[in-house]
Amino acid sequence: TNAVTSNSQVSTAITTAPYYHGSSSASLPNVLRNGLRPLGEQDSIPYTGELVSGITGKNPTGSNNFNRISVATSEKVQSAIRYSSEMQPAARTWTPEKSQQILAEAITNLEQRGINPNAPLGSAQNPIENMWLAQVYVETKRLAQWPNISQLERTLIEEPFPVVYGTHYSGQVERVLGSDIPGDRFIPGMSPENLTVFVPSEKIEFVRNLVQETGSPIREILPLESLR
Repeated sequence: TNAVTSNSQVSTAITTAPYYHGSSSASLPNVLRNGLRPLGEQDSIPYTGELVSGITGKNPTGSNNFNRISVATSEKVQSAIRYSSEMQPAARTWTPEKSQQILAEAITNLEQRGINPNAPLGSAQNPIENMWLAQVYVETKRLAQWPNISQLERTLIEEPFPVVYGTHYSGQVERVLGSDIPGDRFIPGMSPENLTVFVPSEKIEFVRNLVQETGSPIREILPLESLR
């Protein structure tokens, strides 16, 4: 069952989740249903994360964020916790109004340069133009998904809180070259069954209700404080 466990069980959960991914509660609707997936494996677009930067280059489908998940080792779990906290400011919170503004500006900028806003990702001549193409791609999908998102899930997006995913992964990992996050690694996408969700203790009941609503097979929900 998805519940807060005793201290001994919490310790076991932590030691069997060797890699950690910091995020925001805005990622939970996607993760509970589909697992922690890189962009290239997702049918829907999450409402948080560095999606635009991950698909802005000349080879977007070959980019790091498109094919793999970045994680911190257990020794560097504090970096995942810090990152999850940095995702919360209002400036980074997604709203339909912000999305519509970003989309309108990106379309205008592209059209002023004679570029079709629906051109393939990475097909423009410079990084700024490719960023605008990525913004059109991401925000168009987010706005199209929004009417189908439940009120409970909207609260996670509009009133975000820190989330860290513990990944129960024992396969091969890749080092992240040039990352500014110590201990950064790349792993493949993970199914819900192989994830432990760490959230602030006061949010556990709220997330448990979402798990029940979605029927997610997520492994466990544990207090974020147990990682500190």
